Amino acid sequence: MWAKVKGYYDGSNIVISEAEKDKMSRGQEIIISYFVQTEASKKDDFLEALESDSFAVPTGRSVEEIDNYVRELRDNDRV
Repeated sequence: MWAKVKGYYDGSNIVISEAEKDKMSRGQEIIISYFVQTEASKKDDFLEALESDSFAVPTGRSVEEIDNYVRELRDNDRV
């Protein structure tokens, strides 16, 4: 099961609320991920701050060509 909790780092420990701690049991394995707050995220412009090319390699295809390609894949995915 994946769950998300909100907390903060106080300089030496990660601190979460008592309500969140009550959901966990001693010895339970957890995964901690964190979000680095940038100036863009403070302004709620996080999505604008992302560079789309950093997540995908541009192919040079137009939107119409990509749509046609995906449509062909979907139309021919079952025999």
